[in-house]
Amino acid sequence: MISRMQILDTLLGKQIVDALIRTLYTQDDDFPEIHQSYLAAIDTLNRVLGQDAKHSVQKYTAAIEQQCASNLFFAGVLGIQMNLEHFRNPMAPNCTCEQVDYDDYLRVDLAYALPLYEAAEKYIEQFEKNLPAELREIRDTVICFKAALEVSGMKLAHFYGYLLGNDLLKCCIPGYRPDHVLDFRYRHMLEQYFGGTLRMDQWEGCIPVKA
Repeated sequence: MISRMQILDTLLGKQIVDALIRTLYTQDDDFPEIHQSYLAAIDTLNRVLGQDAKHSVQKYTAAIEQQCASNLFFAGVLGIQMNLEHFRNPMAPNCTCEQVDYDDYLRVDLAYALPLYEAAEKYIEQFEKNLPAELREIRDTVICFKAALEVSGMKLAHFYGYLLGNDLLKCCIPGYRPDHVLDFRYRHMLEQYFGGTLRMDQWEGCIPVKA
């Protein structure tokens, strides 16, 4: 039997953030530069602040990853919920409807209020507040990286949560059937957003190779 902590680490740990980063390298042409700039900023923090601050910098990066993991889990659960609600009422609006905005179905306002996100935000704010003046510009690089993880990441997490519902819900909801027409509409919507084919290598258990 796996432990509670193993389950939580799988759903809310660093590995889910690392998986998103690998996905965005093949999905978003702008992301590699954003990520490399972020890594360079963290290297600068370590170099300028020195060995004494190494643990604090590690906690800083861990807090950023914790916020991302919290957002991904939240969006994924919303995706499963949308799948179930669509099964129960196929005529109800969902995220593929033109009148539904991204903020409406991703509920970012609620994501910011979740305990893991809030706890990480307190540490991030305190760490950045104590940075020397010459390092304050690093905050802009970090914000850009966090925004990419949030904006693109939550959209992908919601979609993959929705797809996961196709497999999970039939095991616990009597009579459940996936709607593959909605699957296609949802995927098409995201491909329009990303401006190209949605890369699902990792989702399908394959090694992602950028075309």
